[in-house]
Amino acid sequence: KGQKTHLADCDFCYHFLPKAWGRFVKNTLDLTHVNQIKAEITDITRSDTHIESITLDTGQRIDADFFVNTMAPSSKLSYQEAKRVTSGRILKAVESQTDGVSDRAAMRGLSGEAYGWRVETPLQDSTHYMRVFASGSEEEALQDQDDMSGRAVEIQLGWLKNPWIGICLTLGQAACTLEPLTMAPM
Repeated sequence: KGQKTHLADCDFCYHFLPKAWGRFVKNTLDLTHVNQIKAEITDITRSDTHIESITLDTGQRIDADFFVNTMAPSSKLSYQEAKRVTSGRILKAVESQTDGVSDRAAMRGLSGEAYGWRVETPLQDSTHYMRVFASGSEEEALQDQDDMSGRAVEIQLGWLKNPWIGICLTLGQAACTLEPLTMAPM
């Protein structure tokens, strides 16, 4: 009955909000010997298609055998040779979260609306909302949920033809952003 996929035997899954997951990872790493560096990249030394090193605004220079780029498509680590293919479609997304358990079933709701996409995700102790819309539909999308007070983030749909160049691999939404958008990379 159709093709068997790696999700065919999946009876359930978990939803992690990126901000909450980031806090969890940071708190876990604080207990280890992993060095976390918070800084801006000020310079990248390249040779052909390899990154030799990166220099941070702290003055620190980092040499590595492998770099992973999970930042925006416009990241300084990105290569022009990666050839980003865009659909020309630019969307905006805004999110909010309410305390308290939802009366919905414990599954994400995704629906198409006149303005774009409506996403509602019941979590353990709250409900996460996201609206995705074209620029001209922002007012309508924000009126669809009482507390959409977050900043609208602009998203350009597209993907990289070559997400792995030399010793730099681009992953997640830095490599590909498609509709319908979710809070987790597709």
